[in-house]
Amino acid sequence: MKIKSAFLTDLDARNISGDTDMLLAPLRYYSKMMGRVIEAPYGFVTDYESIPRWLPLVYAWEKGYAKKAACIHDLLYQKHEVGKRKADLIFLEAMKAQDPSVPYFKRETMYAGVMICGWTSYASGPDRYKVLNPKKT
Repeated sequence: MKIKSAFLTDLDARNISGDTDMLLAPLRYYSKMMGRVIEAPYGFVTDYESIPRWLPLVYAWEKGYAKKAACIHDLLYQKHEVGKRKADLIFLEAMKAQDPSVPYFKRETMYAGVMICGWTSYASGPDRYKVLNPKKT
């Protein structure tokens, strides 16, 4: 039997400020690349797809189609469980798992956006985790 990457739970979140949400239930994702479940816990704070707006190709489409994948990506960036390159590849994997009908070019453009522009977010991830999730540190 071939095991596929898949979201095991739905996204259940409440807006707390602007584009920032807090999870009301854990978001669980099985990553074939990692060979395990990645879980964003209850109370985790995410800003989802925070790719800079000056990258016009990424915003040629409506924002928000990859929220579950972006939440898992935020967790990996904030906790540094894996390196940036692997976190970005898991984001791509999760986008495919979230909605396989999304055109290849759209997914690849989002992936390119985090690869090119995600260095600052990755570097500041652990500090953001401490600020946004004080009860979890």
